[in-house]
Parts: sequence; C-alpha cells; structure tokens
Amino acid sequence: MAKKTKKKVRFNVLDVAIILFIILLLFGLTGRILLDRRHSKNIEERTVFFTVVVSEKDAQQIEADKTLYTEKGEKLGKITNVHQITISSETFGDTINKYVSVSGDMQVKGYEDLKGVFYTSDGELLRVNTYVSLNFGQPVQLYINDIVENGQ
Repeated sequence: MAKKTKKKVRFNVLDVAIILFIILLLFGLTGRILLDRRHSKNIEERTVFFTVVVSEKDAQQIEADKTLYTEKGEKLGKITNVHQITISSETFGDTINKYVSVSGDMQVKGYEDLKGVFYTSDGELLRVNTYVSLNFGQPVQLYINDIVENGQ
C-alpha cells in the first residue's frame, strides 16, 4: 500500500506580494472616494431652479412639497415652489397631445468638489444648462436653469 503524504501549503514571497497589492489597491480606492468628499465643501443645501415638460397626468406630481427622484431612483430634491405652468398641445391628425411645462425651484442636498462642480449627496452631477433624467415611468428630462447657494 502506498502511503499518502500530505503536501504542506506554503506561501512564497510572490503570494504575499499579490495579497498585499490587492489590499493596498482596495485601501487606495476607498481612500480616493473618501478624500474626494472630505476635501470638498461639506454637505449643504442649494436651491435649483428648473423647468420640466411632462404630460398632463404627470404634471400633478410636480407641486410644492413633492420629492423628485432621478432615473436611478435616487432622491434628487424637494420642490419648494412652482413659479409657472404652461399648457401646450400638438395635433397629429385626430390625436391631440397636451404637454405641461412646469418651472419652479427645489432644495437639493449635495456637495461641491474642489473644481466648483455641484453634486447631489448620491453623486449625481448638477450643472446649469444641463438635463437630469427623472423617474416618471417614462423618459422625462428636468432642465436646470440655475443653482444658487442658499443665503445669496
């Protein structure tokens, strides 16, 4: 009968170097994410002036004290005021499509990075004259007219 010998598992220098490299890589990525936020200004609230064009039924969801969510389902901000509502329609043969343009402002919590760019607390980039996709069950674009620091 042949005798089974147990093979010893040993780490060599290359194994230790690979494990150490992976650990340092994870620490580096974590540190990078934390340092970006730590060296940015603290979380603050800003007023974002917006315009959004939606269908008539979706326009009811855009009123004061309602919360808007991004397409990813993350909280964007809470509507504080609705300034203007404009109803327009398009006719295609027998079909009449009515749209509602709503302008207002909302409070958004976020931070400003070192370059002066404002992000929501969830990391959504907000810039003036750009669009943010909203979660309305269909593609809806919110246009950012202006972003104002509170107290200005």
